Amino acid sequence: MAGEAASSPGRLVAVVFNPQSGAARTGEVSARRRAIRAALAKHESRALWFETTPLDPGHGWVKRALAAGAELVLACGGDGTVMACAAALTGTAAPLAVIPCGTGNIIAASLNLPVGVPEAVQTALHGDHLTIDIGLSGAGVPFFATSIGFGAAVMRDATPGWKRRAGMFAYLLSASRHVFDPPRTFRVWLDDQLPIIRRSHGILVGNFGELMSQPRLPRTALDDGVLEVGILTVRPLLDWVRRDHAVVPTRRPPPLDWHQATRIRVTCDVPQPTERDGDFTGLSEHLRASVLASSLTVCVSQRSVNVIARRRLIHLLAHDVRRLMPWPRIG
Repeated sequence: MAGEAASSPGRLVAVVFNPQSGAARTGEVSARRRAIRAALAKHESRALWFETTPLDPGHGWVKRALAAGAELVLACGGDGTVMACAAALTGTAAPLAVIPCGTGNIIAASLNLPVGVPEAVQTALHGDHLTIDIGLSGAGVPFFATSIGFGAAVMRDATPGWKRRAGMFAYLLSASRHVFDPPRTFRVWLDDQLPIIRRSHGILVGNFGELMSQPRLPRTALDDGVLEVGILTVRPLLDWVRRDHAVVPTRRPPPLDWHQATRIRVTCDVPQPTERDGDFTGLSEHLRASVLASSLTVCVSQRSVNVIARRRLIHLLAHDVRRLMPWPRIG
């Protein structure tokens, strides 16, 4: 539903609020609403309030907000909500800000955004602006990250109830169900190169920047004009967390063999689960993607620069641990 603008004469901010994201406890949604309103009022900003629905996860509300004169869109939700808003903002001058309250929050982690409401609103209204790349699916849908195979199966099988209760740990539980899935034959075309043919568990595509460990790539950034492509081979958990796996002599391929490209096409010998920004998109033998370079302006804090990517994921896990604790969480 849409709310009326407040009477304050300040900046007009469109808040796109997903009431289903990260609501682990009764009353948490109402508390988050109050915290956002209070933070905006503190900065003397007017708010146009929109709540997502299954029919409109954010795209239509953003178009309506821009027509009403909104100068900034503040997405409060998970990666699906953020990218629904981003799709409507692509190619426009209006910046996108994020209050991360979903499960994975990979976009927020990549941008090193704060998770608390007051800090997120501060970043939205007074932070820096960064123009980043995003992906475009074969169906013409903008995305930040997409996958086929293992990763999509994990996303599919992490139930909404577990995601609300346990955050990213729900994905770990789901992943445990697929660690013994057999590899499949994937063919990966990167731009105009010959295909990479690999027995693999899945392919990841996205603008990951420095979020993932990518020792093969000389440079990664959110605005480098290419997408990262990871060819996944499931290995023991310790191989995933060791920093030096790329330089340890081994006959096995690395768990994620990274590449970069502006155009990507993937095929598999059997239909595989697919997902886009954490939402399951069905079974398919194909995945296509291309980069939309410098197409989305986002609000970031000054401390977003030169932060170790691995710490961003650890910070997200720590945030989910706090969510599971018995004391109440405010903003």
